[in-house]
Amino acid sequence: MLQGLSNVTRIVTGCLILAFICTGSYMAFGRSEILEFDNVSLFKIEMDPATHIPTSIAGLCGRSAYSVYEILSEKEDRELVVKAKIHIARGGESGRFFYKLVIPDDVDELVFGDKKHVLWKRSANPH
Repeated sequence: MLQGLSNVTRIVTGCLILAFICTGSYMAFGRSEILEFDNVSLFKIEMDPATHIPTSIAGLCGRSAYSVYEILSEKEDRELVVKAKIHIARGGESGRFFYKLVIPDDVDELVFGDKKHVLWKRSANPH
């Protein structure tokens, strides 16, 4: 296939082929994203009936062929930011997620994803 080509052309062609293989592998197996709320279906938030504070969230990643593999939460000022990491699904993985919450007393909002979709705000006068 490469017999009639110069050495430089063979090297460039080989490098391009290797780059396409590496890019394809990265896209299929190595790429991870943060799930945004507008790509979540069947979302559910459970509340403590006594305190009206969320105790868990659950849902389904609406991105076709993606699975949720990790969920993290981080306190930023008076917000608790929940981020679900997703990637191309592998055997046995699912797009469904469930995450138990612990809302500190100094948190006033629960938000989801990098876009910080507000899931819950602390009431000024809880019942």
